[in-house]
Amino acid sequence: PPPPSTARILRAIITKELRQNYIFLALVLCLAAIMVSIADYSDEGFSRNSLNVLLYPFVRDSITLVCIIAAFVLGIVQPLADVNFDRWSFLVHRPVPRSLLFLGRVLAGLILYFLATGLPLLLLFLYATTWRGGEFFLWQYTIPPIADVFAGIPWYFAGLLISERHALFYGSRIVPVVLAVAASVATTFLPTFA
Repeated sequence: PPPPSTARILRAIITKELRQNYIFLALVLCLAAIMVSIADYSDEGFSRNSLNVLLYPFVRDSITLVCIIAAFVLGIVQPLADVNFDRWSFLVHRPVPRSLLFLGRVLAGLILYFLATGLPLLLLFLYATTWRGGEFFLWQYTIPPIADVFAGIPWYFAGLLISERHALFYGSRIVPVVLAVAASVATTFLPTFA
């Protein structure tokens, strides 16, 4: 039989990764729902009529923390499904390049990450446009949370490299976290979205 195409192999890898890690999506969605409900009932001393919910300090900080934690934990947990029961050696001995295995894992991880952080954020944006979200709403209020979602991508790769790399934890294995911290600091303190 002819060898399977690259697109077919990549689709199989992505579906395998999504099937193994879908529970992560449910956990992050529950965490985000809890954070949004806490933000709704604690207005931090602000009048609900004078400020939009996206400007509350608790909401801003929780969006940043949820994105960082979700991306980092997903990056660490995702490869563990193949380490158990010696599945990695089974995958490596298939006629598929390792770069294609890594690409499929990354694409599936980013799909899970964007679903886990994007869906609650979209619901929060819709909530912020209503009268309960605040008296006024400007679309510019959505830029910092979107930047936080994109700043979580280096945290995903940091977790993935920490989990995949066979080195000392206190040595070169922890180096990707430095780049992720730098991206988060830059996202927090830079004045423009670009």
